[in-house]
Amino acid sequence: KLDVKEPDPNNPRRLGHYNSLQFLPTRFHFGLGSPKAVEHMLDYAQYVGVNELSWSVMYNNSYGFGCRIPSWGKGEDSNHLDRVLSAMDARGGMAFVAGFSIEPGFKAGDKAMKDMKPDELKAALFKGFDEFLENYGGFKSLKGISLGAMYGDDAIDPWLNSGLLTELVAHIKAKRPDLLVETY
Repeated sequence: KLDVKEPDPNNPRRLGHYNSLQFLPTRFHFGLGSPKAVEHMLDYAQYVGVNELSWSVMYNNSYGFGCRIPSWGKGEDSNHLDRVLSAMDARGGMAFVAGFSIEPGFKAGDKAMKDMKPDELKAALFKGFDEFLENYGGFKSLKGISLGAMYGDDAIDPWLNSGLLTELVAHIKAKRPDLLVETY
C-alpha cells in the first residue's frame, strides 16, 4: 500500500471520482466480485490521491439498488453501501456522496413514483430518505447525497418544477445539516 500524505487540515483538498452505477467500481473494476474489491478500490483511490468517491446507490428496483431502504423495496439483502462505508470509516480520510438516480418507473413499495399523487410521492420520498439516514447516517465517511445523480436528472425535473425537490432537500438538511445535498 502506498503511503499517501494527508492533506493540510487547514486547507484540505477534495479530489473526487464518480462512477455511474454501484456495481461498476466494486464488481467490475476492482475485483470482479472479490471480497477484497472494496479494499482494492480504496487502495487505488489513495494511490492516485482521490479522497472522495460517489456513485448511484439507487437507480432501479433490481441491479441498481445498493442500499437499504425497506419502504422502497430493499432491506437487509442490499448491503453494498454498508460494506463500502464500513471500509471507508475503517481506513479514514475518505468521503462518500451517495447518488440517487431515480428512474421514472422506479417503485416505492408496489407503486411507481411517476404514478403517485403529489402528497403520496412526498410521503414516499421523505420516508425513504429517513430510512436511508437511519441506516447510513452513523457512518463518518457519508458526506453527502446527490439527487438525480448522472442518469436520474430527468425524473427529478417534475419535482423541481413543483417545488418538491426544494422540500426534499430541506427535509434531508433538517435531519442532517452537516450533509452536502446536491441536485442535478
